[in-house]
Amino acid sequence: MTEKRIGKRLIPRLSELNKGHLAVWRIYIVYFLAYSEIESTGHYFLLLWRLTYYVEISSFIVVPYLAGVYLKNDLLKERPFYIMLALYEFCLLFSTFINGGDMSGCVYNSAKMLCFIVLTAVMIKINREAYLATTLAILWTLSLINFFTVLIYPYPNGMYSSAMSDGSLNSWNWFLGYKNSFIRFYFPAAVLGTTYQLIVRNKIFTIVNYFMMFIMFLSAYLVHAATSFVGILIIAGFS
Repeated sequence: MTEKRIGKRLIPRLSELNKGHLAVWRIYIVYFLAYSEIESTGHYFLLLWRLTYYVEISSFIVVPYLAGVYLKNDLLKERPFYIMLALYEFCLLFSTFINGGDMSGCVYNSAKMLCFIVLTAVMIKINREAYLATTLAILWTLSLINFFTVLIYPYPNGMYSSAMSDGSLNSWNWFLGYKNSFIRFYFPAAVLGTTYQLIVRNKIFTIVNYFMMFIMFLSAYLVHAATSFVGILIIAGFS
């Protein structure tokens, strides 16, 4: 896809990707879902939840390889970005160390975040529109499923119960997990939805985009998820 096509009514087609790029596209979907760590999976599908751990571990090998193939010529060009990223990771590790936190957990989560950022850069390098469309499709699908679980299992009962840090049980859990966890999916979905429409269609207002914002807004409202509620409201306001 060329820059001249940006701004037209464009739907990225997988046929435009060669076999190598299509393989990376599939890898991205698998790792994206694994990194998402959908909490209800651990409650209903324990084996699948454990499998995601090994998928995440494999990304520590696969993603650096993909970076070497697709980003080796961009390292010097984007050097300030990678320097800032390294400094951010160092601050996380250093602050965890001086505060006596869980260093192993911090290292693991930092490695996941770094791999996800690099994998995103690889996808954008291959095809920016395909990356936006794929990520947005996943986020919107997860948001829709979560909305239906909110309707089926209305507040305050929830879909299932989980243990809190103080030992008490919390029932405010749905497909995407605890009600305040919705923001992890809703905020990027709202941002990418606006970005995709602006880059690909050269306009912000689309019925589909605002319909999905309404769905996310309504599900946050129904479960009293103030964090997601305010986040979606801010993005909708700027849109």
